[in-house]
Amino acid sequence: MALASQEHLTNLEAQNYAVAVTGPPFQEWQVEAVSRTDGQFRKIMFSSFTSGIGVDQVAVVESEKDVLIAVVNGSEDPFVNLDYLDGLRWGRLWAGECVRLDGLGHAPFWEDVGRFYTYLQGFLVECEA
Repeated sequence: MALASQEHLTNLEAQNYAVAVTGPPFQEWQVEAVSRTDGQFRKIMFSSFTSGIGVDQVAVVESEKDVLIAVVNGSEDPFVNLDYLDGLRWGRLWAGECVRLDGLGHAPFWEDVGRFYTYLQGFLVECEA
């Protein structure tokens, strides 16, 4: 999390951050993307998160009854408190629970496209119905 708020990153820090955020399969473009990101953006974004600036996302997902919401995370996500998400009073949560994909991290859609796609497809089918 310290790297998420850091304005300047060394090449090694950019690589560590890219791996933590996206997980495997690791590709060099991920480090390049992190390195190109404006360091002020990281600093401002993190500061906003910790200061509570922006929309109250908890209030939105707890009060929303008309829009189906899917939550699919990797069970090993280093950034998201999955137990906290499980404890929210979701207004209209798809499948009735937050899904945890075993062995995956912060970017399950990247780490195991096939497994993630199965959930995405199920969600979209239900949305269409």
